[in-house]
Amino acid sequence: MIRISILAFIFLCFSIPSICGERNIYSDNCIEAQHLIFDLKLDKAEELLSKEESQNPTNILTIRLRSYIDFLKAFISEEQYYYERFEENTETRLDFLSSNFQDSPLNKMIQAEIALQLSVTEFQNEEYISSAWDLRKSYRLFVKNKEEHPDFIENNVGLGLMHALIGATPDKYKWLMNIAGMKGDLNTGLKELNEVYKFSIANNLSPLTEEVSLIRLLTELHINKDFENANVIAESLIKESHKTLILFSLSHYYMNTGNTDKAYDLLQNNNFSKDRFPFLYLYFMRGTAGLYQLNLSKETYDDMNLFTSKYKGFNFIKAAYQKKAWFKFLRGDTASYKNMLQLCLTKGNDFTDEDKQAIVEAKSGNLPNVNILKARILFDGGYYDKAKALLEAYNENNFTDFKSKVEYNYRLARTLDKLNEDEQSIVHYLKTIDNSIDKPWYYAANSSYFLGRYYEEKKDYTNAKLYYSKCFEIDNTEYRNSIRQKAKTGLNRIKNK
Repeated sequence: MIRISILAFIFLCFSIPSICGERNIYSDNCIEAQHLIFDLKLDKAEELLSKEESQNPTNILTIRLRSYIDFLKAFISEEQYYYERFEENTETRLDFLSSNFQDSPLNKMIQAEIALQLSVTEFQNEEYISSAWDLRKSYRLFVKNKEEHPDFIENNVGLGLMHALIGATPDKYKWLMNIAGMKGDLNTGLKELNEVYKFSIANNLSPLTEEVSLIRLLTELHINKDFENANVIAESLIKESHKTLILFSLSHYYMNTGNTDKAYDLLQNNNFSKDRFPFLYLYFMRGTAGLYQLNLSKETYDDMNLFTSKYKGFNFIKAAYQKKAWFKFLRGDTASYKNMLQLCLTKGNDFTDEDKQAIVEAKSGNLPNVNILKARILFDGGYYDKAKALLEAYNENNFTDFKSKVEYNYRLARTLDKLNEDEQSIVHYLKTIDNSIDKPWYYAANSSYFLGRYYEEKKDYTNAKLYYSKCFEIDNTEYRNSIRQKAKTGLNRIKNK
């Protein structure tokens, strides 16, 4: 679960209410508030909920919707004020639910969802023990609600998500799940989510369809890694991309699958600022997409700069300064490149993989080779043909320093791999390993991992085991734990083959 991008949790923990067994509570005010929440028009949503509470003070759904609003404010902003307010309001809401609406299937489900939201924000704030406790509490409430109300299918949204996340837990943490009594697997989770999806289609419940589609999209992308199925889901949501949270999820999906042009167009053609709760990360996404296109315009830099200057949170800050540094370097401004990298060391934290990567570059003290950097950026954006053309205009002998020679072979191997040019990618992976096996860089270990994955896909399990195992022999310091965890997962998949 740690490996899932933290911003993807917005929908991996955000179950917007759908129709439910108690039809009378799903008022026009709540329906409209739901649509406003999807578009982050949270002030207007709260006005409607106040109206609903005055007209129908016993409507349990207002508790659920207000909790989502507080969660989103705390999660998106990462500001202490919103986090503390969410915690305070959560305690009040859970106390109320513990003594009211005891016969409603919504009661335990809402408690479970609130506990899950709280767990996510606690994890985000590095309160790991509290986060684990509330995650366990959420799981037990979802399971208990399923036992008491087996026909209440909406409960499967949260329960399916929990089962999928538990199934994706790295092996080294599974013992913790067992001690906590939390059981689940990916297939069960996907089945439960698909059941809700089919139910929503059969009953023409578009809000529920959107909700579960977004959760399925990010589950397929980050956990199941079924990109073909994820793409079908993404395409079905395009018509709703004017809603801010759907816009984020789709842009996140396309940028993570090498379709930067589509992500950029979505972000460029939709308004995500006016009358909405500030979601400044979207500016960073658009600036990053522009950089991946090697669009070195003022607009690209302004988007990234708006994020670093206005955002009061702590995640992705280092990564943003790194990309601003790249922008300056590609514009020929070496002094600004160095200044931006220094800010990587002092701004934000190192919770995400992207932020960790920024620190590695900042500490290296070396200027990148401009052509290798361009190829890396093009690769990250999914422009594999352009990256290949740029790299193949050179060979390793064109580079004077040893690390650039190694990185050249690594970048070319990764690019050829993506283009399914297997024979040549293997040649360059092997060169990378041979030339840097005793270096602290991650290139050799990651090359070994990708060779293991290649041979696994070809069902050559002998070579797959050989290269997965080699990841543990290479004494790299960069990304050591993450590469070894991926290799261990690969070995576990093929241990009986």
